[in-house]
Amino acid sequence: MTIRIHHSKAKLFAMAEHGNSDAMYSIGYRYLEGVGGLPKNQAKANEWFIKAMQGGSKKARVMLDKLSISNKPIITQATDKFYSDNIITHNSDFGAVIAVLIIILLLYKLPTLRKKLSLFFCAALLTVVINFLWLSAVGVLKTELYKLVIIVTITVIFCCWVVVKLSKNSHASGINKKFSYIYFYLDKEINKHILTLSLKNKQTIIYDDYGNHDNKKWMLEINYFIDNVLKKDETLKNLLEHQKKLNIDAKLLEQFKNELGDSTYKKWCQLPTYSDIQNIIAHKVDRYNTSEKRNKKCDHIDVDSLSPLEFEHYCAGILKANGWRARVTQTSGDQGIDIIAEYKGKKAVFQCKKYASPVGNKAVQEVIAGKQFTGASIAAVVSNATYTSSAKQLANTTGVYLLHHSELPQFKRLVLTEKKC
Repeated sequence: MTIRIHHSKAKLFAMAEHGNSDAMYSIGYRYLEGVGGLPKNQAKANEWFIKAMQGGSKKARVMLDKLSISNKPIITQATDKFYSDNIITHNSDFGAVIAVLIIILLLYKLPTLRKKLSLFFCAALLTVVINFLWLSAVGVLKTELYKLVIIVTITVIFCCWVVVKLSKNSHASGINKKFSYIYFYLDKEINKHILTLSLKNKQTIIYDDYGNHDNKKWMLEINYFIDNVLKKDETLKNLLEHQKKLNIDAKLLEQFKNELGDSTYKKWCQLPTYSDIQNIIAHKVDRYNTSEKRNKKCDHIDVDSLSPLEFEHYCAGILKANGWRARVTQTSGDQGIDIIAEYKGKKAVFQCKKYASPVGNKAVQEVIAGKQFTGASIAAVVSNATYTSSAKQLANTTGVYLLHHSELPQFKRLVLTEKKC
């Protein structure tokens, strides 16, 4: 309803009581100038101007600005409430913006997403609590703007909480995937090299006259296998290196625990350590050796009691039992070859050495000559003993297999899957 100058003060007060901001402004103006049947009273004028402005009157806000510029005092309780509603709230919002900028700078320096979100969560919550207590003390919480600020802040806090939870879940999910992958990888690689590991086990474990065994060399062989074969996989390599760092640095370990959380850290602890991998290899090799003894043909023969010629026939018999067409050569004119065998079109020559001490590179040289003489594609030395370093070096460069007699049953699988130089 339009306010006219001839409206009585009773009419204006009635309209003001129904929330008419123009009526409120008109009453304030009449108090300010002392007209329209109202006495001149600046405090009353200011009170009604503020009510009008809160009711949506733009004229009232302009008038209050003019009164402020002209240094007319505005000191009523209603005036204080108006300024607390508008000025304090805006300053609070400005302070919150500054706080957020500082938080962003701190977040940039923190290394992990979870720590960043945790700090933001705490800072946002603290900002709301402080502002709530401060502004409630001056009675400011009725403004719509601050209600909006609270809603937005609470929404941000909730989103941070959700992201922190998702971050924890992603850590747990990543660890579960790593757990499955690493154990699959270990199983695959150990099975791939089980023949060699089995042979190394038999060659390096020493028994004394009292039945005691010394497995120091065998453990060194296991460590060599882990460091030079298994660690070719980056996932396993990074895991073992990280575990090593955590074992050395207690502070780093505590930081890592806090980052993952208790439940996720327990899952992480289930990942295999270096020691666990050592035990896995030893256990698998022991199981393989036990199974081999159970299934091995001719295991009733005491190899150590055989003569060199008997050892040649023993090795040929194992080859025949496993699908090879094998024959022992004559004692002369064989160019150092003891057995010639064939399997699926592949011709192989074998030099058999029944020794009580490690076999040297002379046996390797002899089988190389025999391979060239017979036109064979595969050459191998078979022994009941170990091999010297020089024999191993020469065999590696010439593509000769150095075998323990226990490896002969699986040798066909080895030559079909591996390529030698």
